[in-house]
Amino acid sequence: MLYISVGVLAATLALTLLIPVPLGTQAVLAWGGVGAVFVLGALHVRGPVRLAIYAITLLVAGRYIVWRLIHTVPTEGSLGELIPGYLLAGAEVYAFWLLLASIFILLDPIRRPVLTLAGRAETQRPVVDILVPTFDESPDIIEPTLLAMRNLDYPRDRFNILLLDDGSSDARLADDPDGSRKARREALLTLCQALEVEYHTRPTNANAKAGNLSAGMAHSDGEFIAVFDCDHMPCADFLDKTLPHLLDDPGVWLVQTPHAFLTPDPFDRNMRTEIDTPDENEMFYGSIQKGLDRWDASFFCGSAAVLRRQAVAEAGGFQGRSITEDAETSITMHARGWRSTYVSEPLIAGLQPDTVSNYIGQRQRWLKGMLQIFLWHNPLLKGGLTAPQRISYLAIQTYWFFPVARTIFVLAPLWFLVSGKVFYLATPEEFFAYTLPFLMTIVAYTNAIFGRLRRPLASEIYENALTPYLLPVVLGTLLRPNHSQFNVTAKGEVIDHQYLSPRAKPLLILTALSIIAISYGAWITLNTQQGETAVVLVSGFAGLNLLLMLGGLNAMIETPGRENRRLTINEPVRWQIANTSDEPAAGELTQITTDGQAQLATEVEQTIEPGQTIIMTSARTSHWLSCRVEQASHDQSAITLALRHQPSDNADKQAWLTLMLGNNEALTQAFVARRHRLTIAMALFEFLLQAVTAPIRLAGVSWRRRTQTPIQRPSPNHPEQEEA
Repeated sequence: MLYISVGVLAATLALTLLIPVPLGTQAVLAWGGVGAVFVLGALHVRGPVRLAIYAITLLVAGRYIVWRLIHTVPTEGSLGELIPGYLLAGAEVYAFWLLLASIFILLDPIRRPVLTLAGRAETQRPVVDILVPTFDESPDIIEPTLLAMRNLDYPRDRFNILLLDDGSSDARLADDPDGSRKARREALLTLCQALEVEYHTRPTNANAKAGNLSAGMAHSDGEFIAVFDCDHMPCADFLDKTLPHLLDDPGVWLVQTPHAFLTPDPFDRNMRTEIDTPDENEMFYGSIQKGLDRWDASFFCGSAAVLRRQAVAEAGGFQGRSITEDAETSITMHARGWRSTYVSEPLIAGLQPDTVSNYIGQRQRWLKGMLQIFLWHNPLLKGGLTAPQRISYLAIQTYWFFPVARTIFVLAPLWFLVSGKVFYLATPEEFFAYTLPFLMTIVAYTNAIFGRLRRPLASEIYENALTPYLLPVVLGTLLRPNHSQFNVTAKGEVIDHQYLSPRAKPLLILTALSIIAISYGAWITLNTQQGETAVVLVSGFAGLNLLLMLGGLNAMIETPGRENRRLTINEPVRWQIANTSDEPAAGELTQITTDGQAQLATEVEQTIEPGQTIIMTSARTSHWLSCRVEQASHDQSAITLALRHQPSDNADKQAWLTLMLGNNEALTQAFVARRHRLTIAMALFEFLLQAVTAPIRLAGVSWRRRTQTPIQRPSPNHPEQEEA
């Protein structure tokens, strides 16, 4: 059935090339297609019916791109017309390729059944070595991760935890003028001894994270290897829900799970959309990885995964030529005939970058690494890959050329408005019949396929905002692919006031240029009355780009937010006031954080005052936890308590995390709650609201900067870093 679907879509695409129609008929077909995709998307069709969305989208987009290349690209004229004409057409062909690739990848995403280790004797369960690489992260960030690992629902004598500290390598300690690296190493050694975790470092930092993980393999010999970033806390059932896929199929080398985060990414936090909007990662982990899994192309993402030692060892360890060791290791394994599996349940809780600067730096590293793999392991040339794997890897790698296309899409209309050079040869009637329905179909397609995971135009805001910072990395990597440096993304910074990110300058310049170009075009039209239709149409494109950049600037205004990892839960507990003989009362924990804060709802006929101490326990843990009441809200017999955990030892801390991550139910519900569709109208309204409010927020930030001296307290352990 799957390959029949591919054939149907290929035939649809062929029809777009072979059947010319009059302009009026084309308009009817195109706008009919737009309506059909919107309707099918609103009906939330699934299964074979979804094939119609793909086919109609291909019909409209295919006819547009064929018409675009044959009829609208200038073949003669000045360089000011030919060069932008070919560049713009090339960018649109690239965008069409990404559309084709996404349709191929998402034809039939896998929804794997939930497998567990139930029924397998403990003595039959394999040994798992858990590798936790770290560089400059604070012990305060690492400790909850190690505690959560000790809570894994797996025989304690069947797994080993290894902290791999590259921040304390001999080479780095030799260059430690203030002694901070040595002090951090001593703190980590003390932590590992207390938690019965193996601590390892190495002489140098050769091959960065890949070298660190490979060195960690040399200190262990378990049949399987689990890899976690040091700020990724696993749920207790992580191994229970991942290992069966490896045990049941000896040809599988990897089980990857989503990277789920309890803190918002800085774009969502700064735009104040983190509460009810899926973040940028969810489109990849909630949809694309499932599609890649169908083609046996789901890949290692550097953390939250279990790997078969034999496979990695046969390949010589983790691959480290590029700076994205995870994807490079994956393509190497797939080329060697090993298969991968993607389990779509969120089973870890991690941290996002805290600032826009670190977020951009992280994306710069991902981009550079993917382009290095594209150059050194080109999927079209690499032996051992299947045809679907080649297409899948090519799509993932070439996606990272988007800064080039985005730059062209932003600058092309500005060039027309300023220079008057015509390099898109189309009449208004043709624009209405081909261009506009193509753009509307893409919006409808994106909403139909990704509506629960990504808001319309949200990705465009991200990509436009990132483009000025990623474009130099694209060009630099193509020219000097071997010139790279692995920089760790800082986590745990504190933002205690609102300010405009220093990274915003290029976006401010592009915004100003757009306003100038649109104003100049309007002035020319009003004074010459020539080409006014073309100027209006192009100004519309420039105006859309301007709105996207304003949305990006809104995301560049660093805004204080919650610093802890907070999870909404529904955990029944029993509690009582400490040092009393009262019978325990029933209650429910409704919120909990890793740093010991919680919210308890209960109903009792007594008054609770701030400053009192209560103790509580649950069926999940027999441990009684001591908590100080920070706030108490009474409504007749209903009481809501804000609590602060008072741990006396590591067992207390571990029991607290058991309440939070004893299984992945609460984590799953947190993500399901954010995955809801908006109507196109509401999504576009929210987009416009982000753009319109940006100048107001920018003015407010500028005013506060002039009238007061802000105090910025970034974490001393994590200064903002520039990426390679």
